[in-house]
Amino acid sequence: TGASRGIGRSIALALAAAGSPVGLIARDEAKLQAVAAEIVAAGGRAVFRAIDVTDAEATMAAASSLAEELRAQGTPVGLLVNAAGRIDREVALWEADPAEWRAIIETNLVGSFNVSRAVIPHMLEAVNADNAQNTDNAQYCRVVELASGAGAKDWAKASAYTSSKAGVI
Repeated sequence: TGASRGIGRSIALALAAAGSPVGLIARDEAKLQAVAAEIVAAGGRAVFRAIDVTDAEATMAAASSLAEELRAQGTPVGLLVNAAGRIDREVALWEADPAEWRAIIETNLVGSFNVSRAVIPHMLEAVNADNAQNTDNAQYCRVVELASGAGAKDWAKASAYTSSKAGVI
């Protein structure tokens, strides 16, 4: 997630450069399409869906669609990197905008929950299929949550960001 820019984009490009097909999720479709095109131009494989991870239904549908598309290419889902994130204006808690505060919690914490909840069943499906076949290449899966040291510190500013990252931790 968060694959259209920043850390999420860098992780997606690095995974693709290492030979992993990637399923990309972010809100900005044009930027996401550009990242996918960059991966494909370099010889990699990328599929994408533009969604807002705070929307549980859209996240579930996107995860199913991406998993199906990757499986059709012979690649089960084995890694989820939750990198979608936002940070609030660096102001004291009592100066924070309540709507912005809630939106950051929704993206950073609830969004990670929504995506994990939507993707993990596809991972388990791949693991169970490999185990049923008793293959030597059994599928192992990982979920990587990008947190921040800010979630473990007392920081007078960006209270939504620190709270959401403490929740992720």
